Amino acid sequence: MIKLETKRLIIRDPIIDDLESHHKLLSNDKVMYYLQDIKTSSLEESEENLLSSIKDSESEQRKFYFFKIIEKNSLTHIGDIGYTVTDSTSIGKFVHLGYFSYDKFWGNGYVTEAMKEVIRFAFEENNVYRITTGCLLENIGSEKVMKKCGFTKEAEHIDYEWHDGKAKTRVEYRLLKSEWEKFCEVNMENKSCSCCNNNDNKEIIIGDYVCYCNHVTEKDIINAIENGANSVEDVIKITGAMKNSNCAVNNPKGTCCYSDIVYVFNKHFKPI
Repeated sequence: MIKLETKRLIIRDPIIDDLESHHKLLSNDKVMYYLQDIKTSSLEESEENLLSSIKDSESEQRKFYFFKIIEKNSLTHIGDIGYTVTDSTSIGKFVHLGYFSYDKFWGNGYVTEAMKEVIRFAFEENNVYRITTGCLLENIGSEKVMKKCGFTKEAEHIDYEWHDGKAKTRVEYRLLKSEWEKFCEVNMENKSCSCCNNNDNKEIIIGDYVCYCNHVTEKDIINAIENGANSVEDVIKITGAMKNSNCAVNNPKGTCCYSDIVYVFNKHFKPI
């Protein structure tokens, strides 16, 4: 059995004891609005779906890596995430990824957190070379998750899919292993400035500026988010924060501003 963990989550293979929560999720009209092809309408149908996933997870030629997202402290079922192997090649597997969660958990970053760990597992432990995913253009929250996890937009298909009585546009994203590795490197680089490698600010007090070295205010970060910033890295690029920094001199706290930027970003940005 595959069992992954993050700070808040357990991400694991399905088991037969999941049936009740599995059915509740797959038969939920709001959750499955964009996933009508796998939505179930009866307990028997959900059981068949679950048993199929369990059987495949035990196969040596596994094709479906579908996982349950569980909140660690309460053991509450948050949603599902996983990928299907579409091709196995000499350079690695090509897979297509999908995810969904109960609407009451939207806005807490659970899906983003789970996706980052599933991506890590895919590239580091499961010989995956290329991941694709996509959604309808109107599903803004889902697309934000893709961007936050480093995916690159490959296509926008106009009036591509018939959904809810309308022809709707679909967007497609990709992430190659080499792109993911670069994405991780950039994130690590952005977690420290030239004058400080310690970002453990426990007391978050925002003064006149969030980044004193470049005079970036909380309003500047809000404007960056409103103009499309989907991550802390986007905010840093848009606002110019942390460039040629000398926080030890310019910041009244005498510490790196990165944790303050993260705090303000999380305060105003609401991921799925």
